[in-house]
Amino acid sequence: MTALITNASPDILYKIFEFTLPTALSDPIKTRVAAADFFSRTSPYNLALTSRDWRNFVLSSHSLWSSIFLSFDLPSSEDTIVLHDALERHLKRSGEALVTCSVVLSSRYNETSAYQIKCCLLKRRRRWKQISIYVNPWRSREILLAVKDMEILYEPRPAERNTDEGSDIYLPSLTHLEVEVRSLRSALEWMKLAPNLQKFFLLYISPWSRSEHHLSVISLPALRRLGMDSYFPTQREEDSVGTASTILTHITSRALTELRIQLHGVNCDEALQNFLRQSTPPLEILALRVLNYRREDNAQREKVLIQAFTLVPSVRNLRIEWFYFPEAIFQALSRSKTIFPALEDLELSEIVMPVEHFLDVVTSQWRSEHRTLKVITLTGCSSNPLHHHLSFRQRFQEFAPGDDPFELPDTLAKLREFISEGLKYSARQYVN
Repeated sequence: MTALITNASPDILYKIFEFTLPTALSDPIKTRVAAADFFSRTSPYNLALTSRDWRNFVLSSHSLWSSIFLSFDLPSSEDTIVLHDALERHLKRSGEALVTCSVVLSSRYNETSAYQIKCCLLKRRRRWKQISIYVNPWRSREILLAVKDMEILYEPRPAERNTDEGSDIYLPSLTHLEVEVRSLRSALEWMKLAPNLQKFFLLYISPWSRSEHHLSVISLPALRRLGMDSYFPTQREEDSVGTASTILTHITSRALTELRIQLHGVNCDEALQNFLRQSTPPLEILALRVLNYRREDNAQREKVLIQAFTLVPSVRNLRIEWFYFPEAIFQALSRSKTIFPALEDLELSEIVMPVEHFLDVVTSQWRSEHRTLKVITLTGCSSNPLHHHLSFRQRFQEFAPGDDPFELPDTLAKLREFISEGLKYSARQYVN
């Protein structure tokens, strides 16, 4: 078997080696013994430690070094130098290949040590394809792509773009990015720096929120997936400007197929409507988390959202989270043929709704002449009688595909029939 591998052609050998490369983060490396073990057993490092022929082949195959996945918890200055040198060697061996980097440093690293590692990666920013850098990470390591805050690029802002430090910042190869920012202007700067983004997820964390004016519109012709969320630890969210409002007002994306956003108020809803009208994207997945602060605004909000829905007839997967009963939207889903005519998968989350209106939506979609609906999912939803206060509510009974539909209450008798005809219905009490 060894002889067969040794005599394999370069193409076959490359395919074999490529198959052994890591594609995700390992558990954190906490000891020098574990570090030595990692670099002696993990591809491509171990491949370069075998025969001379294999070593020469591996070291000359730059694309075998085009990805790096490291999680370290060795914060001493000596170990940081070793890690820095290992990263330098790895990235030097990648030649001019586009690189995917996922590096996690534990909370025990000080700023100086972390800065050394970040600068090592920053030098190759023109070749970034996917980048994930966690320093003192607070989120799970299963998330592949993230750059924490803007410090990795020295907080580039328009005023700094003419300085020697920031003038050459440009990331044409970066296609996937998740970023945590403290200002929405910084988020827009990321988009300017990476015009070929295909996936962008933004988490806005700020003790205050303000609108951004007089910024140019950014065209992102390759962007296909966009997600936005926000967290305001020291202010009421209802007083915030709204992440969606600022971002959607300043971008266009005609290739967008997936949009996941948080809507803070009418200004965000209108920004969504205007964005969809201007970009006319072939949207397939739309997930909305509607924050509900002033109920007197809800009638206007529903009107704006329904108008927005008519602009994206290509949507196949719709998710609406709203602690409220959006009656007008339910009526549109059950009566209008111009609202999501291609809908296949509908998820409703945290909505308190009369069963009758829910069944109207399902019946209309399932009995449509050109039926497309396949899946209905309720997450944390409750039912309440018509014209009753929200306090009169009952959680929908948990149900999963494959369960006996006759276990459903009589109030959902219509649903039993649809399930027997092939509808995939589920109800659960937790929110992902």
